Amino acid sequence: NGYFVEGKFDQMQKARPYSAFRTAFGDLCEMILARGDETTSMISNIIIRAVGRSVGSITSEIIPNLVKIIGPQPPDSTELMGHERQSRFDYVIRTFVSAISQPEHPVVIFLDDLQWADEASLNLMRTLVMKSSAMIVGSYREDEVSP
Repeated sequence: NGYFVEGKFDQMQKARPYSAFRTAFGDLCEMILARGDETTSMISNIIIRAVGRSVGSITSEIIPNLVKIIGPQPPDSTELMGHERQSRFDYVIRTFVSAISQPEHPVVIFLDDLQWADEASLNLMRTLVMKSSAMIVGSYREDEVSP
């Protein structure tokens, strides 16, 4: 009854932040949609209650499929820059994942090839491990990592 999603970092995608998370969260959205209208509506309400109407452009960058679940959202009313924008992004993603990951429907995110992960993805992974209810599993190729 849970959600198992995966993403793979790629050496050629290192310049594109969150590449593995984009794949994993896109698959998570598709899994939710596949559960039917009733479940999708329930999860939509949970997400909106948890995150509010503040998901706007922040999540559309990394989870474009989320609009299929929660509907179109107004753009962010406040333009945040730098650290404030990153903090807001981390909060929204963390809250989104925690809203979906419940004891009866846990979320497990498997991230492959961590040696190719960009710094932003590693920071998001750290945030999710420390402050969300999802389980994060990662793997890396030891022979691809310099000592």
